[in-house]
Amino acid sequence: MKIGLLTYFWENNIGQFWQALTTLRALRGCFPDASVELVNVRHSGRIRGNFIARAALMKPWLLPASYRALKGFRIGREQHFRYSPDECLTHDYDEAMRFIERQRYDLLIVGADVVLSPLPETRVRGRLPLYWLSPNLPCPKALLASSADTT
Repeated sequence: MKIGLLTYFWENNIGQFWQALTTLRALRGCFPDASVELVNVRHSGRIRGNFIARAALMKPWLLPASYRALKGFRIGREQHFRYSPDECLTHDYDEAMRFIERQRYDLLIVGADVVLSPLPETRVRGRLPLYWLSPNLPCPKALLASSADTT
C-alpha cells in the first residue's frame, strides 16, 4: 500500500515541521506495512536550505542560533521525511492533480486543516488550492486535521 501525505513541510517553521513529522509518524504507526511519503507538490517556494535566517542578518548576535536552527530543520527533513520521487511546483490546479495521479497512491491524506484555506488568486490559477483534492483522483482521500487553526 502506498500512502501520500499532502501537507506543508518545506518552510523553516517549527509548527509546520512538527505537524508534518508527527502526522507521518502516526500514519506509519497505523499502517506499518505501507509506504508513507510526503507528496512533493506545492504552489510556490522551495525546500529551504538557507544557512541563516534573513532576520539574523539584522541582528548579528542571532547568527549562531539561526544557523543551528536551520541546520536542525535540514537534518530533520533528511532523517525523517520521505518524499514522492518527483516534485511539482505549479500554480495550476489541474497540473497538480495530474502530478498527484501519476504517483499512484492507494490513499491520499490531507494533513492539516489550514491547507484548505483559500489562497489569493494571484498565487493559484484555477478554482481551488491543490489541497482540495479532485474527486477524479482514483483513490480514497481523507483529511487528518492536526492543527489548531481557526479553519
